[in-house]
Amino acid sequence: MSRWHESSCINPDVVWDSSAEAPRCRVCNARCAINELRFDQPKSPNLVLPPNEPHGQLNLRWPSSVFPSPPAVSPSASRPDPPTREKTGGTAPPSVVYGQQLKPGEFRLASLSAVEGGQVDQPVHLALETYQRDNCPEYETVSYTWGGENGDYTLSHPIFIGPHWDVLFQSRNCWEMMRFIRPRRGVRLVWVDAVCINQSDIDERGEQVSSMGDIYRHCSRVVVYLGPDVVPTPRDGRFPPRHPLHKIDEVLQSPRFDLPKLLARSYFGRSWMIQELVLAPSAIFHVAGVDFWTDTSGICRMRSPSSAKWDWDATPAPWFQHIGQGEFPTRDLYDILRLTSNSRASDPRDRVFGILGLLQRGDEGMKEHPEDYSQLQPDYSLSAQQVFIGVVAHLIINCEAKAILYHAVGTSGPDKSLTWMP
Repeated sequence: MSRWHESSCINPDVVWDSSAEAPRCRVCNARCAINELRFDQPKSPNLVLPPNEPHGQLNLRWPSSVFPSPPAVSPSASRPDPPTREKTGGTAPPSVVYGQQLKPGEFRLASLSAVEGGQVDQPVHLALETYQRDNCPEYETVSYTWGGENGDYTLSHPIFIGPHWDVLFQSRNCWEMMRFIRPRRGVRLVWVDAVCINQSDIDERGEQVSSMGDIYRHCSRVVVYLGPDVVPTPRDGRFPPRHPLHKIDEVLQSPRFDLPKLLARSYFGRSWMIQELVLAPSAIFHVAGVDFWTDTSGICRMRSPSSAKWDWDATPAPWFQHIGQGEFPTRDLYDILRLTSNSRASDPRDRVFGILGLLQRGDEGMKEHPEDYSQLQPDYSLSAQQVFIGVVAHLIINCEAKAILYHAVGTSGPDKSLTWMP
């Protein structure tokens, strides 16, 4: 359990016990048994995908614009339906760490305070604050990969939350990122998906993922964390110099950190990064002790014929030329799926869910069916098969994008796959 105090401890007073490397409460005298809690953690995130349904028992239901719910029938006339997984619905029980489930239109922000004396090795402690998305303070977002470049998803590094210092274990890369973004002084409000969303609540997760486009559009900027091998931990108290991103080669003069080589990192191959960097109004990259910023004007300078240094289409991430634009150059679902087809995700459903934020209600591909966009909402109770069938059916029926069938996997796909699926 993440709360380690005596049950009677209502108003804790927690201090960090450096000798035990654990927090201790001066009210109930309890000490957090970090190693025991870590031992009880699953070795990796609890990503359990709903299994694909057997053929003939698909019971398709997503999106509802293509597969509407069947009309109700009397019990005497009904036959048993094939097994299905419905959303949990209602309100999930309160979480020790997160409290009540978020309501529609709400989101949480992580409030990070400066550590005493700027000691970077101090534990990561934060408060979670809940706001309405249309009534919230200015905040930043972050963009990172949970497993880092080496794909280490082990939940082994503690983040402490709230006045009770409840424990939430995260991957090493997430923990390193949280250490890096702590402010030198004052308070920093940041939205971090792994921390601000209750990942154990499937309904909350789906609703928050469907809102990620708005969350990134309305942030002040996105902080890009490329990993500890690129982002050294500052220990000398100096502030990093700041330069526009188009000067990265000129400033660093290192083949290791030239832009095409950075774009080859696995970070830029993840499907979520596209909407995170395209939709946010500006971005800042910390590379080798230097902050590089860019926004709409900066990326236009990088793309101009007079100053272009890179052949974007030849890079592993050609979409990078559109960061900070607030929208993708195309808002057609078929084109977006085609342009992002090489992107990866640990959850295969996120190859679809991760790009939905790039769509707009005025999408040319949905012009004649403006109501259909609202039906394309992430639903993590669906199997990957249901998601892929649903999006292809939507493209063919609602968008008349029959060209999707040219990408059919045919008989070369994995066993039991549908041959007409991309």
